[in-house]
Parts: sequence; C-alpha cells; structure tokens
Amino acid sequence: MKRIRTLLIMVFIICLSIGPFYIYSNAAAAKEFPQFYIKKEAGDDKEIRSLTLSGNLALGGVYEPVTISASGSRYYSQLSFMDRFKSIFPSNDGLDDYRHKYRSFMRGKQNPASFYEDSRFLVFSGLEYKLTNLGMQNCTFTIAQLNKVSHAESSFQVKVPQDKNYNFITISNVQKHDEQLDVITNNGVSGNQSDTPKTEIHRYRFDLKYQKLLSDKIIFSAPNSENNMQNNIHDLNSTNVAATEGYYLFIKESRSMLQDGGNGEKPEDVNQEIYAYHFTTDTVQKISLPQEMIGKNPDTPMIYIFHGPMIYSEETDSKGVKVLGYNFEKGKMDKQYTFSIDELDDKTTTNMEIKNNRIYLLLTNHDLLGNTDILTNYFLVADLESGKLLYKGKIIPKATGQNSSSFINNGSLNLQLP
Repeated sequence: MKRIRTLLIMVFIICLSIGPFYIYSNAAAAKEFPQFYIKKEAGDDKEIRSLTLSGNLALGGVYEPVTISASGSRYYSQLSFMDRFKSIFPSNDGLDDYRHKYRSFMRGKQNPASFYEDSRFLVFSGLEYKLTNLGMQNCTFTIAQLNKVSHAESSFQVKVPQDKNYNFITISNVQKHDEQLDVITNNGVSGNQSDTPKTEIHRYRFDLKYQKLLSDKIIFSAPNSENNMQNNIHDLNSTNVAATEGYYLFIKESRSMLQDGGNGEKPEDVNQEIYAYHFTTDTVQKISLPQEMIGKNPDTPMIYIFHGPMIYSEETDSKGVKVLGYNFEKGKMDKQYTFSIDELDDKTTTNMEIKNNRIYLLLTNHDLLGNTDILTNYFLVADLESGKLLYKGKIIPKATGQNSSSFINNGSLNLQLP
C-alpha cells in the first residue's frame, strides 16, 4: 500500500510535456497487464523511434505506471531496481548533456532557464535567498561562466537590489552580449511593499569583465488584480532554451471573475496579451496576433509556442487540425498547415509541441464524463518548415480475447522525447 500511495502522488518530470494521462480498463481481473502498441497509419517509422508515451494504467483502483513506445508497452513492475529508481527521479530537464560534458561546472546548478550557451561560453545565473514573513532577505545572484575552449571558469555574486520588496523571484531567460549579461526575472511584489500585490518583469544587466551589476530595469509591471480581473504573467513557451535569442516573449493573461450565486468566484472570459522584449534595443512591444490565432472559446486560453521569430498556435474543427505560424518581425502569417483527421468534434483536445524541426500533435476526443476512447486518439509528426506529414498513428490495445475496453480518463497523452 505504501508503494501504491507513493505512485499516486508521484509527479512525472519530462522533456516535452503535454500533460499526464490515465488509461482506464475493465481488464482488472486479467492475470497480466494489457499490452498496447503504436499503429502506423501513414509515414516513416523512424519518426517515432525515440518517442515514448507515458502515464498510469488504472486496474481495479491500482495505478501502474506504463510507457508505450514503438516496441510496445512496459510497466513499472517489470523494471529493474535501477530503472525504477530512475523513473521516480528522472532527469529530463534537458541538462544531462551539460552534466556529462562539464561535470565540475554543473555541480549544484539547476533550471534550464538559468543557462546561456554559444560556441565558446556556457553561462549560468542562479539565485540564493532566505524567505521570511517580511519578504526575501539576503538575496544574491550567482553568475558563473565557463570558457568551453580553455576550460577556464569564473564566478561572482551580486546582491539583488531592494530584495525585501519581493516575495519571489524566478529566472526566465539569460542572454550574453559580448561582455554583458542580461538576466530576465519574474518578481512578485507583496502587498506590504505596494498598494496592491503586483508582478514585475526585470532586466538585470551585468558586466562580466568587471563582475558587477550595471542596471536593474523594470520592463513590465501589472497588478495581480484590477477591475474585477485577475492577472497572470508568465513566459511564452519557447523552443530555444539556453540558446542565443534576440527576444524574450511573455504573456499577460487576464481572467474576469464573476460571482456564481454564493459558491465563490467563477472565472469567465480570458484575455491574452503577448509582449516581446528586444535585448538589443532594450524595448518592449505588444504583439497583435491575426484574428485566426485568437481563441474561439472565451473561457479557454490559447497555447502559443515561440520558435523565434515565429509564434505558433493550433486549432481543430470537424475537418482536422490547423497549425498557424505568425512572424511577428514581419507582421504577417508565414505558415499555415492543415492535417485532415476523421472523428474530430467539438470535444476534441489538441496538444502541440515543437522540437528538432518537427511539429508533434496529439488529438483526443472526450465524452461528457471527460473520458477519451483510446481508439480515437491520434498523434502526428510533421516537418516544421514544409508542413509535410511525416507520421500518423494511434495507440491500439493488443487483442487478448477477453472482454476488455480501454479509455484515457480525464486527461491527454504525455510525450517524452530525448
């Protein structure tokens, strides 16, 4: 029972996350776990050789972690001790390559957003602080730089200005320009330090040669609530973690809050505003997306992906799924791909990720209870530049001769890529 309780609360950490899924099966009486495989309907099998679907299989109230790949399905109880340990404490944060190549430099360093890398340097920006009831105290930046050619390392620390004003600081992006380093952070200002709690986005600029802080600039600020709206400011999903990038994109989501007749506050409409900070000009611009990239459902926020200088979104209808790409530098729609899929309806949910110059799409149909028939799920792989469909497939349970049916329960598929 202890192991089962542990599995129920375990959080999967993945490289490419689209959300946990749960497969419900009435095969609880089976002596062996049901087996699943990926059935190809079109394309090249090599596109999914490294692709893994993972989640939990519910059998009579017992949850068993399972992974499904091109070679079939594999359950937690079938793993060796070391493989079980790795599955509980996965290191899918994208930093394994750095840990392998630069073991000494990487010691104690986490958070992919805290790194910058180019052909010569690997740079890290970290935060150390003490959190008290009065806010943050003794908050300092640690800046470390590794010359990948000479293997020389250097580091220094700088106190965060006015750290007591903040109840949290998170690092969102790091960029190096010659001997200057820009660190973008999301700072929470408590009500004790302001008329109303608010969120600020800061640009801290450091001189790497003289190891000092040059400036601290607030590039954006918004109260946490205003005019019966609740605001949330966060990074736009980006594919260029730790890479050289000319922009940092973030989104402000504002939800209207309405009273629902005594049961508390009920969220209704969601308004989304996308902004781009330009590192070279040190300016912020608001991005106006074309109407076709604005969500049709007012109470559901759109999911956008930044793949500089493109912003991607997707939408589904009865004819299939459409991927849209907007070039905000040119101010025009540059890409529009449509993939025809049967069995889609107004309850279909679509999740998209971009990696390795590929578009990965997962589509699931939900019934009124939130369950998804596993036989109507699809996932697609397409070329990012041309839109050419490279693979189309679905998860199929292997026939066992027993009267069993399988559903994805209240969730969607979860992709893992190397």
